[in-house]
Amino acid sequence: MTGKSNISRRTFVQGTTAAAASAAVVETPAFAALAPVHGMTAEHFAPHVGSGFRMVGDLGAVRLKLASVESVGRKSVTPSGVRDQAFELKFAVNDLPQRLSEGIYRIRHSELGTMDVTLVPCGDGACPSHLVALFN
Repeated sequence: MTGKSNISRRTFVQGTTAAAASAAVVETPAFAALAPVHGMTAEHFAPHVGSGFRMVGDLGAVRLKLASVESVGRKSVTPSGVRDQAFELKFAVNDLPQRLSEGIYRIRHSELGTMDVTLVPCGDGACPSHLVALFN
């Protein structure tokens, strides 16, 4: 018997991301309540292009600026009728003290709230000029 499991990729990614986030992020009072990112769309972030975010982690507090929100792929409808659209957030970084590795980071915006997102550096040189978060 093979014992094959029928877990979807989306369920797996959401579960492992939540587990990693809870293990990797130190809770501080200023960042106690998290916004539910699983329901956010590109339309939630688009009005905030150009606004500031704050990332807190091992490097201390780092200021980010939302540079762009872009759709990735094509829009589709899932069997349950929920719209499914991947999108990418690109953040400009000016004061990163060292190269950031890919990982889950806690970011905060004054209107959107606090959320844990996976950030990936893009750019060249010792310190990237942009970080990308992909929402799938």
